[in-house]
Amino acid sequence: MEAQEVTSQLSVRLSPVPVTDAAPGKVRVLTEEGEVWAGNALAFPYQPQRGDLVLAIGQQGKWFVIGVLKAAGAMQFQFPADAVFSAPRGEITLKSAKGLELHSPNVRLRAGKLELLARSVIEKADSAWRWIRGLMQVRAGRERTDIDEISQTTAKRFLVKAKEDVKLDGDKIYLG
Repeated sequence: MEAQEVTSQLSVRLSPVPVTDAAPGKVRVLTEEGEVWAGNALAFPYQPQRGDLVLAIGQQGKWFVIGVLKAAGAMQFQFPADAVFSAPRGEITLKSAKGLELHSPNVRLRAGKLELLARSVIEKADSAWRWIRGLMQVRAGRERTDIDEISQTTAKRFLVKAKEDVKLDGDKIYLG
């Protein structure tokens, strides 16, 4: 059987076009032919907004959006149930120019080693508990603790060392 060449007289257009409107599953774009509705053929969730620039492909009046060149709106990934991001042989990196927020009633971090690097750390909680099996060590230039009511430390042995003065100030100081 001989191979046959099939040619088509239908022209396919591929163009960057601005978004003028959107509806579920379709995007209104401005082509050379005028405004047309294009099917959203993207493999990722895209919320088109007026003024976005998309890559569209069209043939015989049928158009499809196949790429996003410039988007003003937020990209939103939404799952109907649990979701897992996994990189069995690699790392997962999240990068943002402005910030990162997590919203959840419960957040668990599990790691062999947790390393936190920041210029400033602010923690706010109604209550906080820490259990450390081995050594807890703090190295700081200065330390200040303000307690509204009672401060209590219980230890098998308690050692205070100072290179200079030690000052205890209270109405009454009980020793022993």
